[in-house]
Amino acid sequence: MIVQVLRDEMMDRFEVGDVVVFSLEDESVYHYEVPKMGTLGVIEMQTHSFGLEKMLGVQIPMSVVQWEDGQKSSVFSHDISKVELEGDEKITVVTKLKSLTPYTGTNYN
Repeated sequence: MIVQVLRDEMMDRFEVGDVVVFSLEDESVYHYEVPKMGTLGVIEMQTHSFGLEKMLGVQIPMSVVQWEDGQKSSVFSHDISKVELEGDEKITVVTKLKSLTPYTGTNYN
């Protein structure tokens, strides 16, 4: 059986390095922890859902994002919005977010 893969128009909306904000109110669509609405992050990788491509023949865009708490997670690109920043302001925000280390809840004392 040959399945034609359909690309979503969101595939080209974001680029690696874009500053984004999580904009989904209902987090129940994810079976893992995602940030709260309004959390800033930086896109580290653009990809798509391989499971949905195999099952349905559609490429639903996903972004791997490092959030302002240092954690990284993949979210559907439909659930984020691009934050328009220019020049030095963007460099400052991206540098700050990329310098964060995630809190693991582990104490090594």
